[in-house]
Amino acid sequence: MCRRLHGQKLTQGILQVLIAGSPCADYSTWGKVLQSAGPTTAFFLILMKSVLQSLPDVFVHENVITFPMDHIVSFLGELYDITFSQIDPADDCGFPIHRKRVYLVAHRRAVVMRRYKDIGFPVYVRQVQIKSTHKLQVFLSAMTAGITTVTGSKMKHLLRYRELFSNHNVFDLNQSPDARPHKNAADGSLQTLTTNVTSLWSEDAERYF
Repeated sequence: MCRRLHGQKLTQGILQVLIAGSPCADYSTWGKVLQSAGPTTAFFLILMKSVLQSLPDVFVHENVITFPMDHIVSFLGELYDITFSQIDPADDCGFPIHRKRVYLVAHRRAVVMRRYKDIGFPVYVRQVQIKSTHKLQVFLSAMTAGITTVTGSKMKHLLRYRELFSNHNVFDLNQSPDARPHKNAADGSLQTLTTNVTSLWSEDAERYF
């Protein structure tokens, strides 16, 4: 994004940005998937009313991939230019976690010029943020503390992970790969956040942290 803006004559100004995420329980596959009939729909409607009342220059919304983004478009489509994109922390940003979410960016037409519409979050995060997804070098270099040695029990788990799931690069060594724990995907890949960050092994970085 910085390279694209370099040399352009831009005026300084202040933009009002609202960043929010509505409840996902009624839309998540881990929930009851009640959709709009669920009890948390009221919170989404309150959020939409807040946006329409305050009319921020930019509105950013996050939710699970099964969330119907067309609901937001139906509320804000007449006032905002809306784009959205599915983002995964591992595939797009280099973090050792698969947690796909849909991010929506809405630019109020009266404030944000159309020529700069493509400088939204869904575009530049893939180009400017961490590119080396599997190496995780940026992520690891940002960590000031970590454990570089692996205990005997965790080494057994690591060897078992390598045997069973050699196509993955991040393993949770606090959980046995033979147990197929609920929080991990069926194929052994790390699917969601763990409560203890010192349980992850980055295969490419050869680091336990």
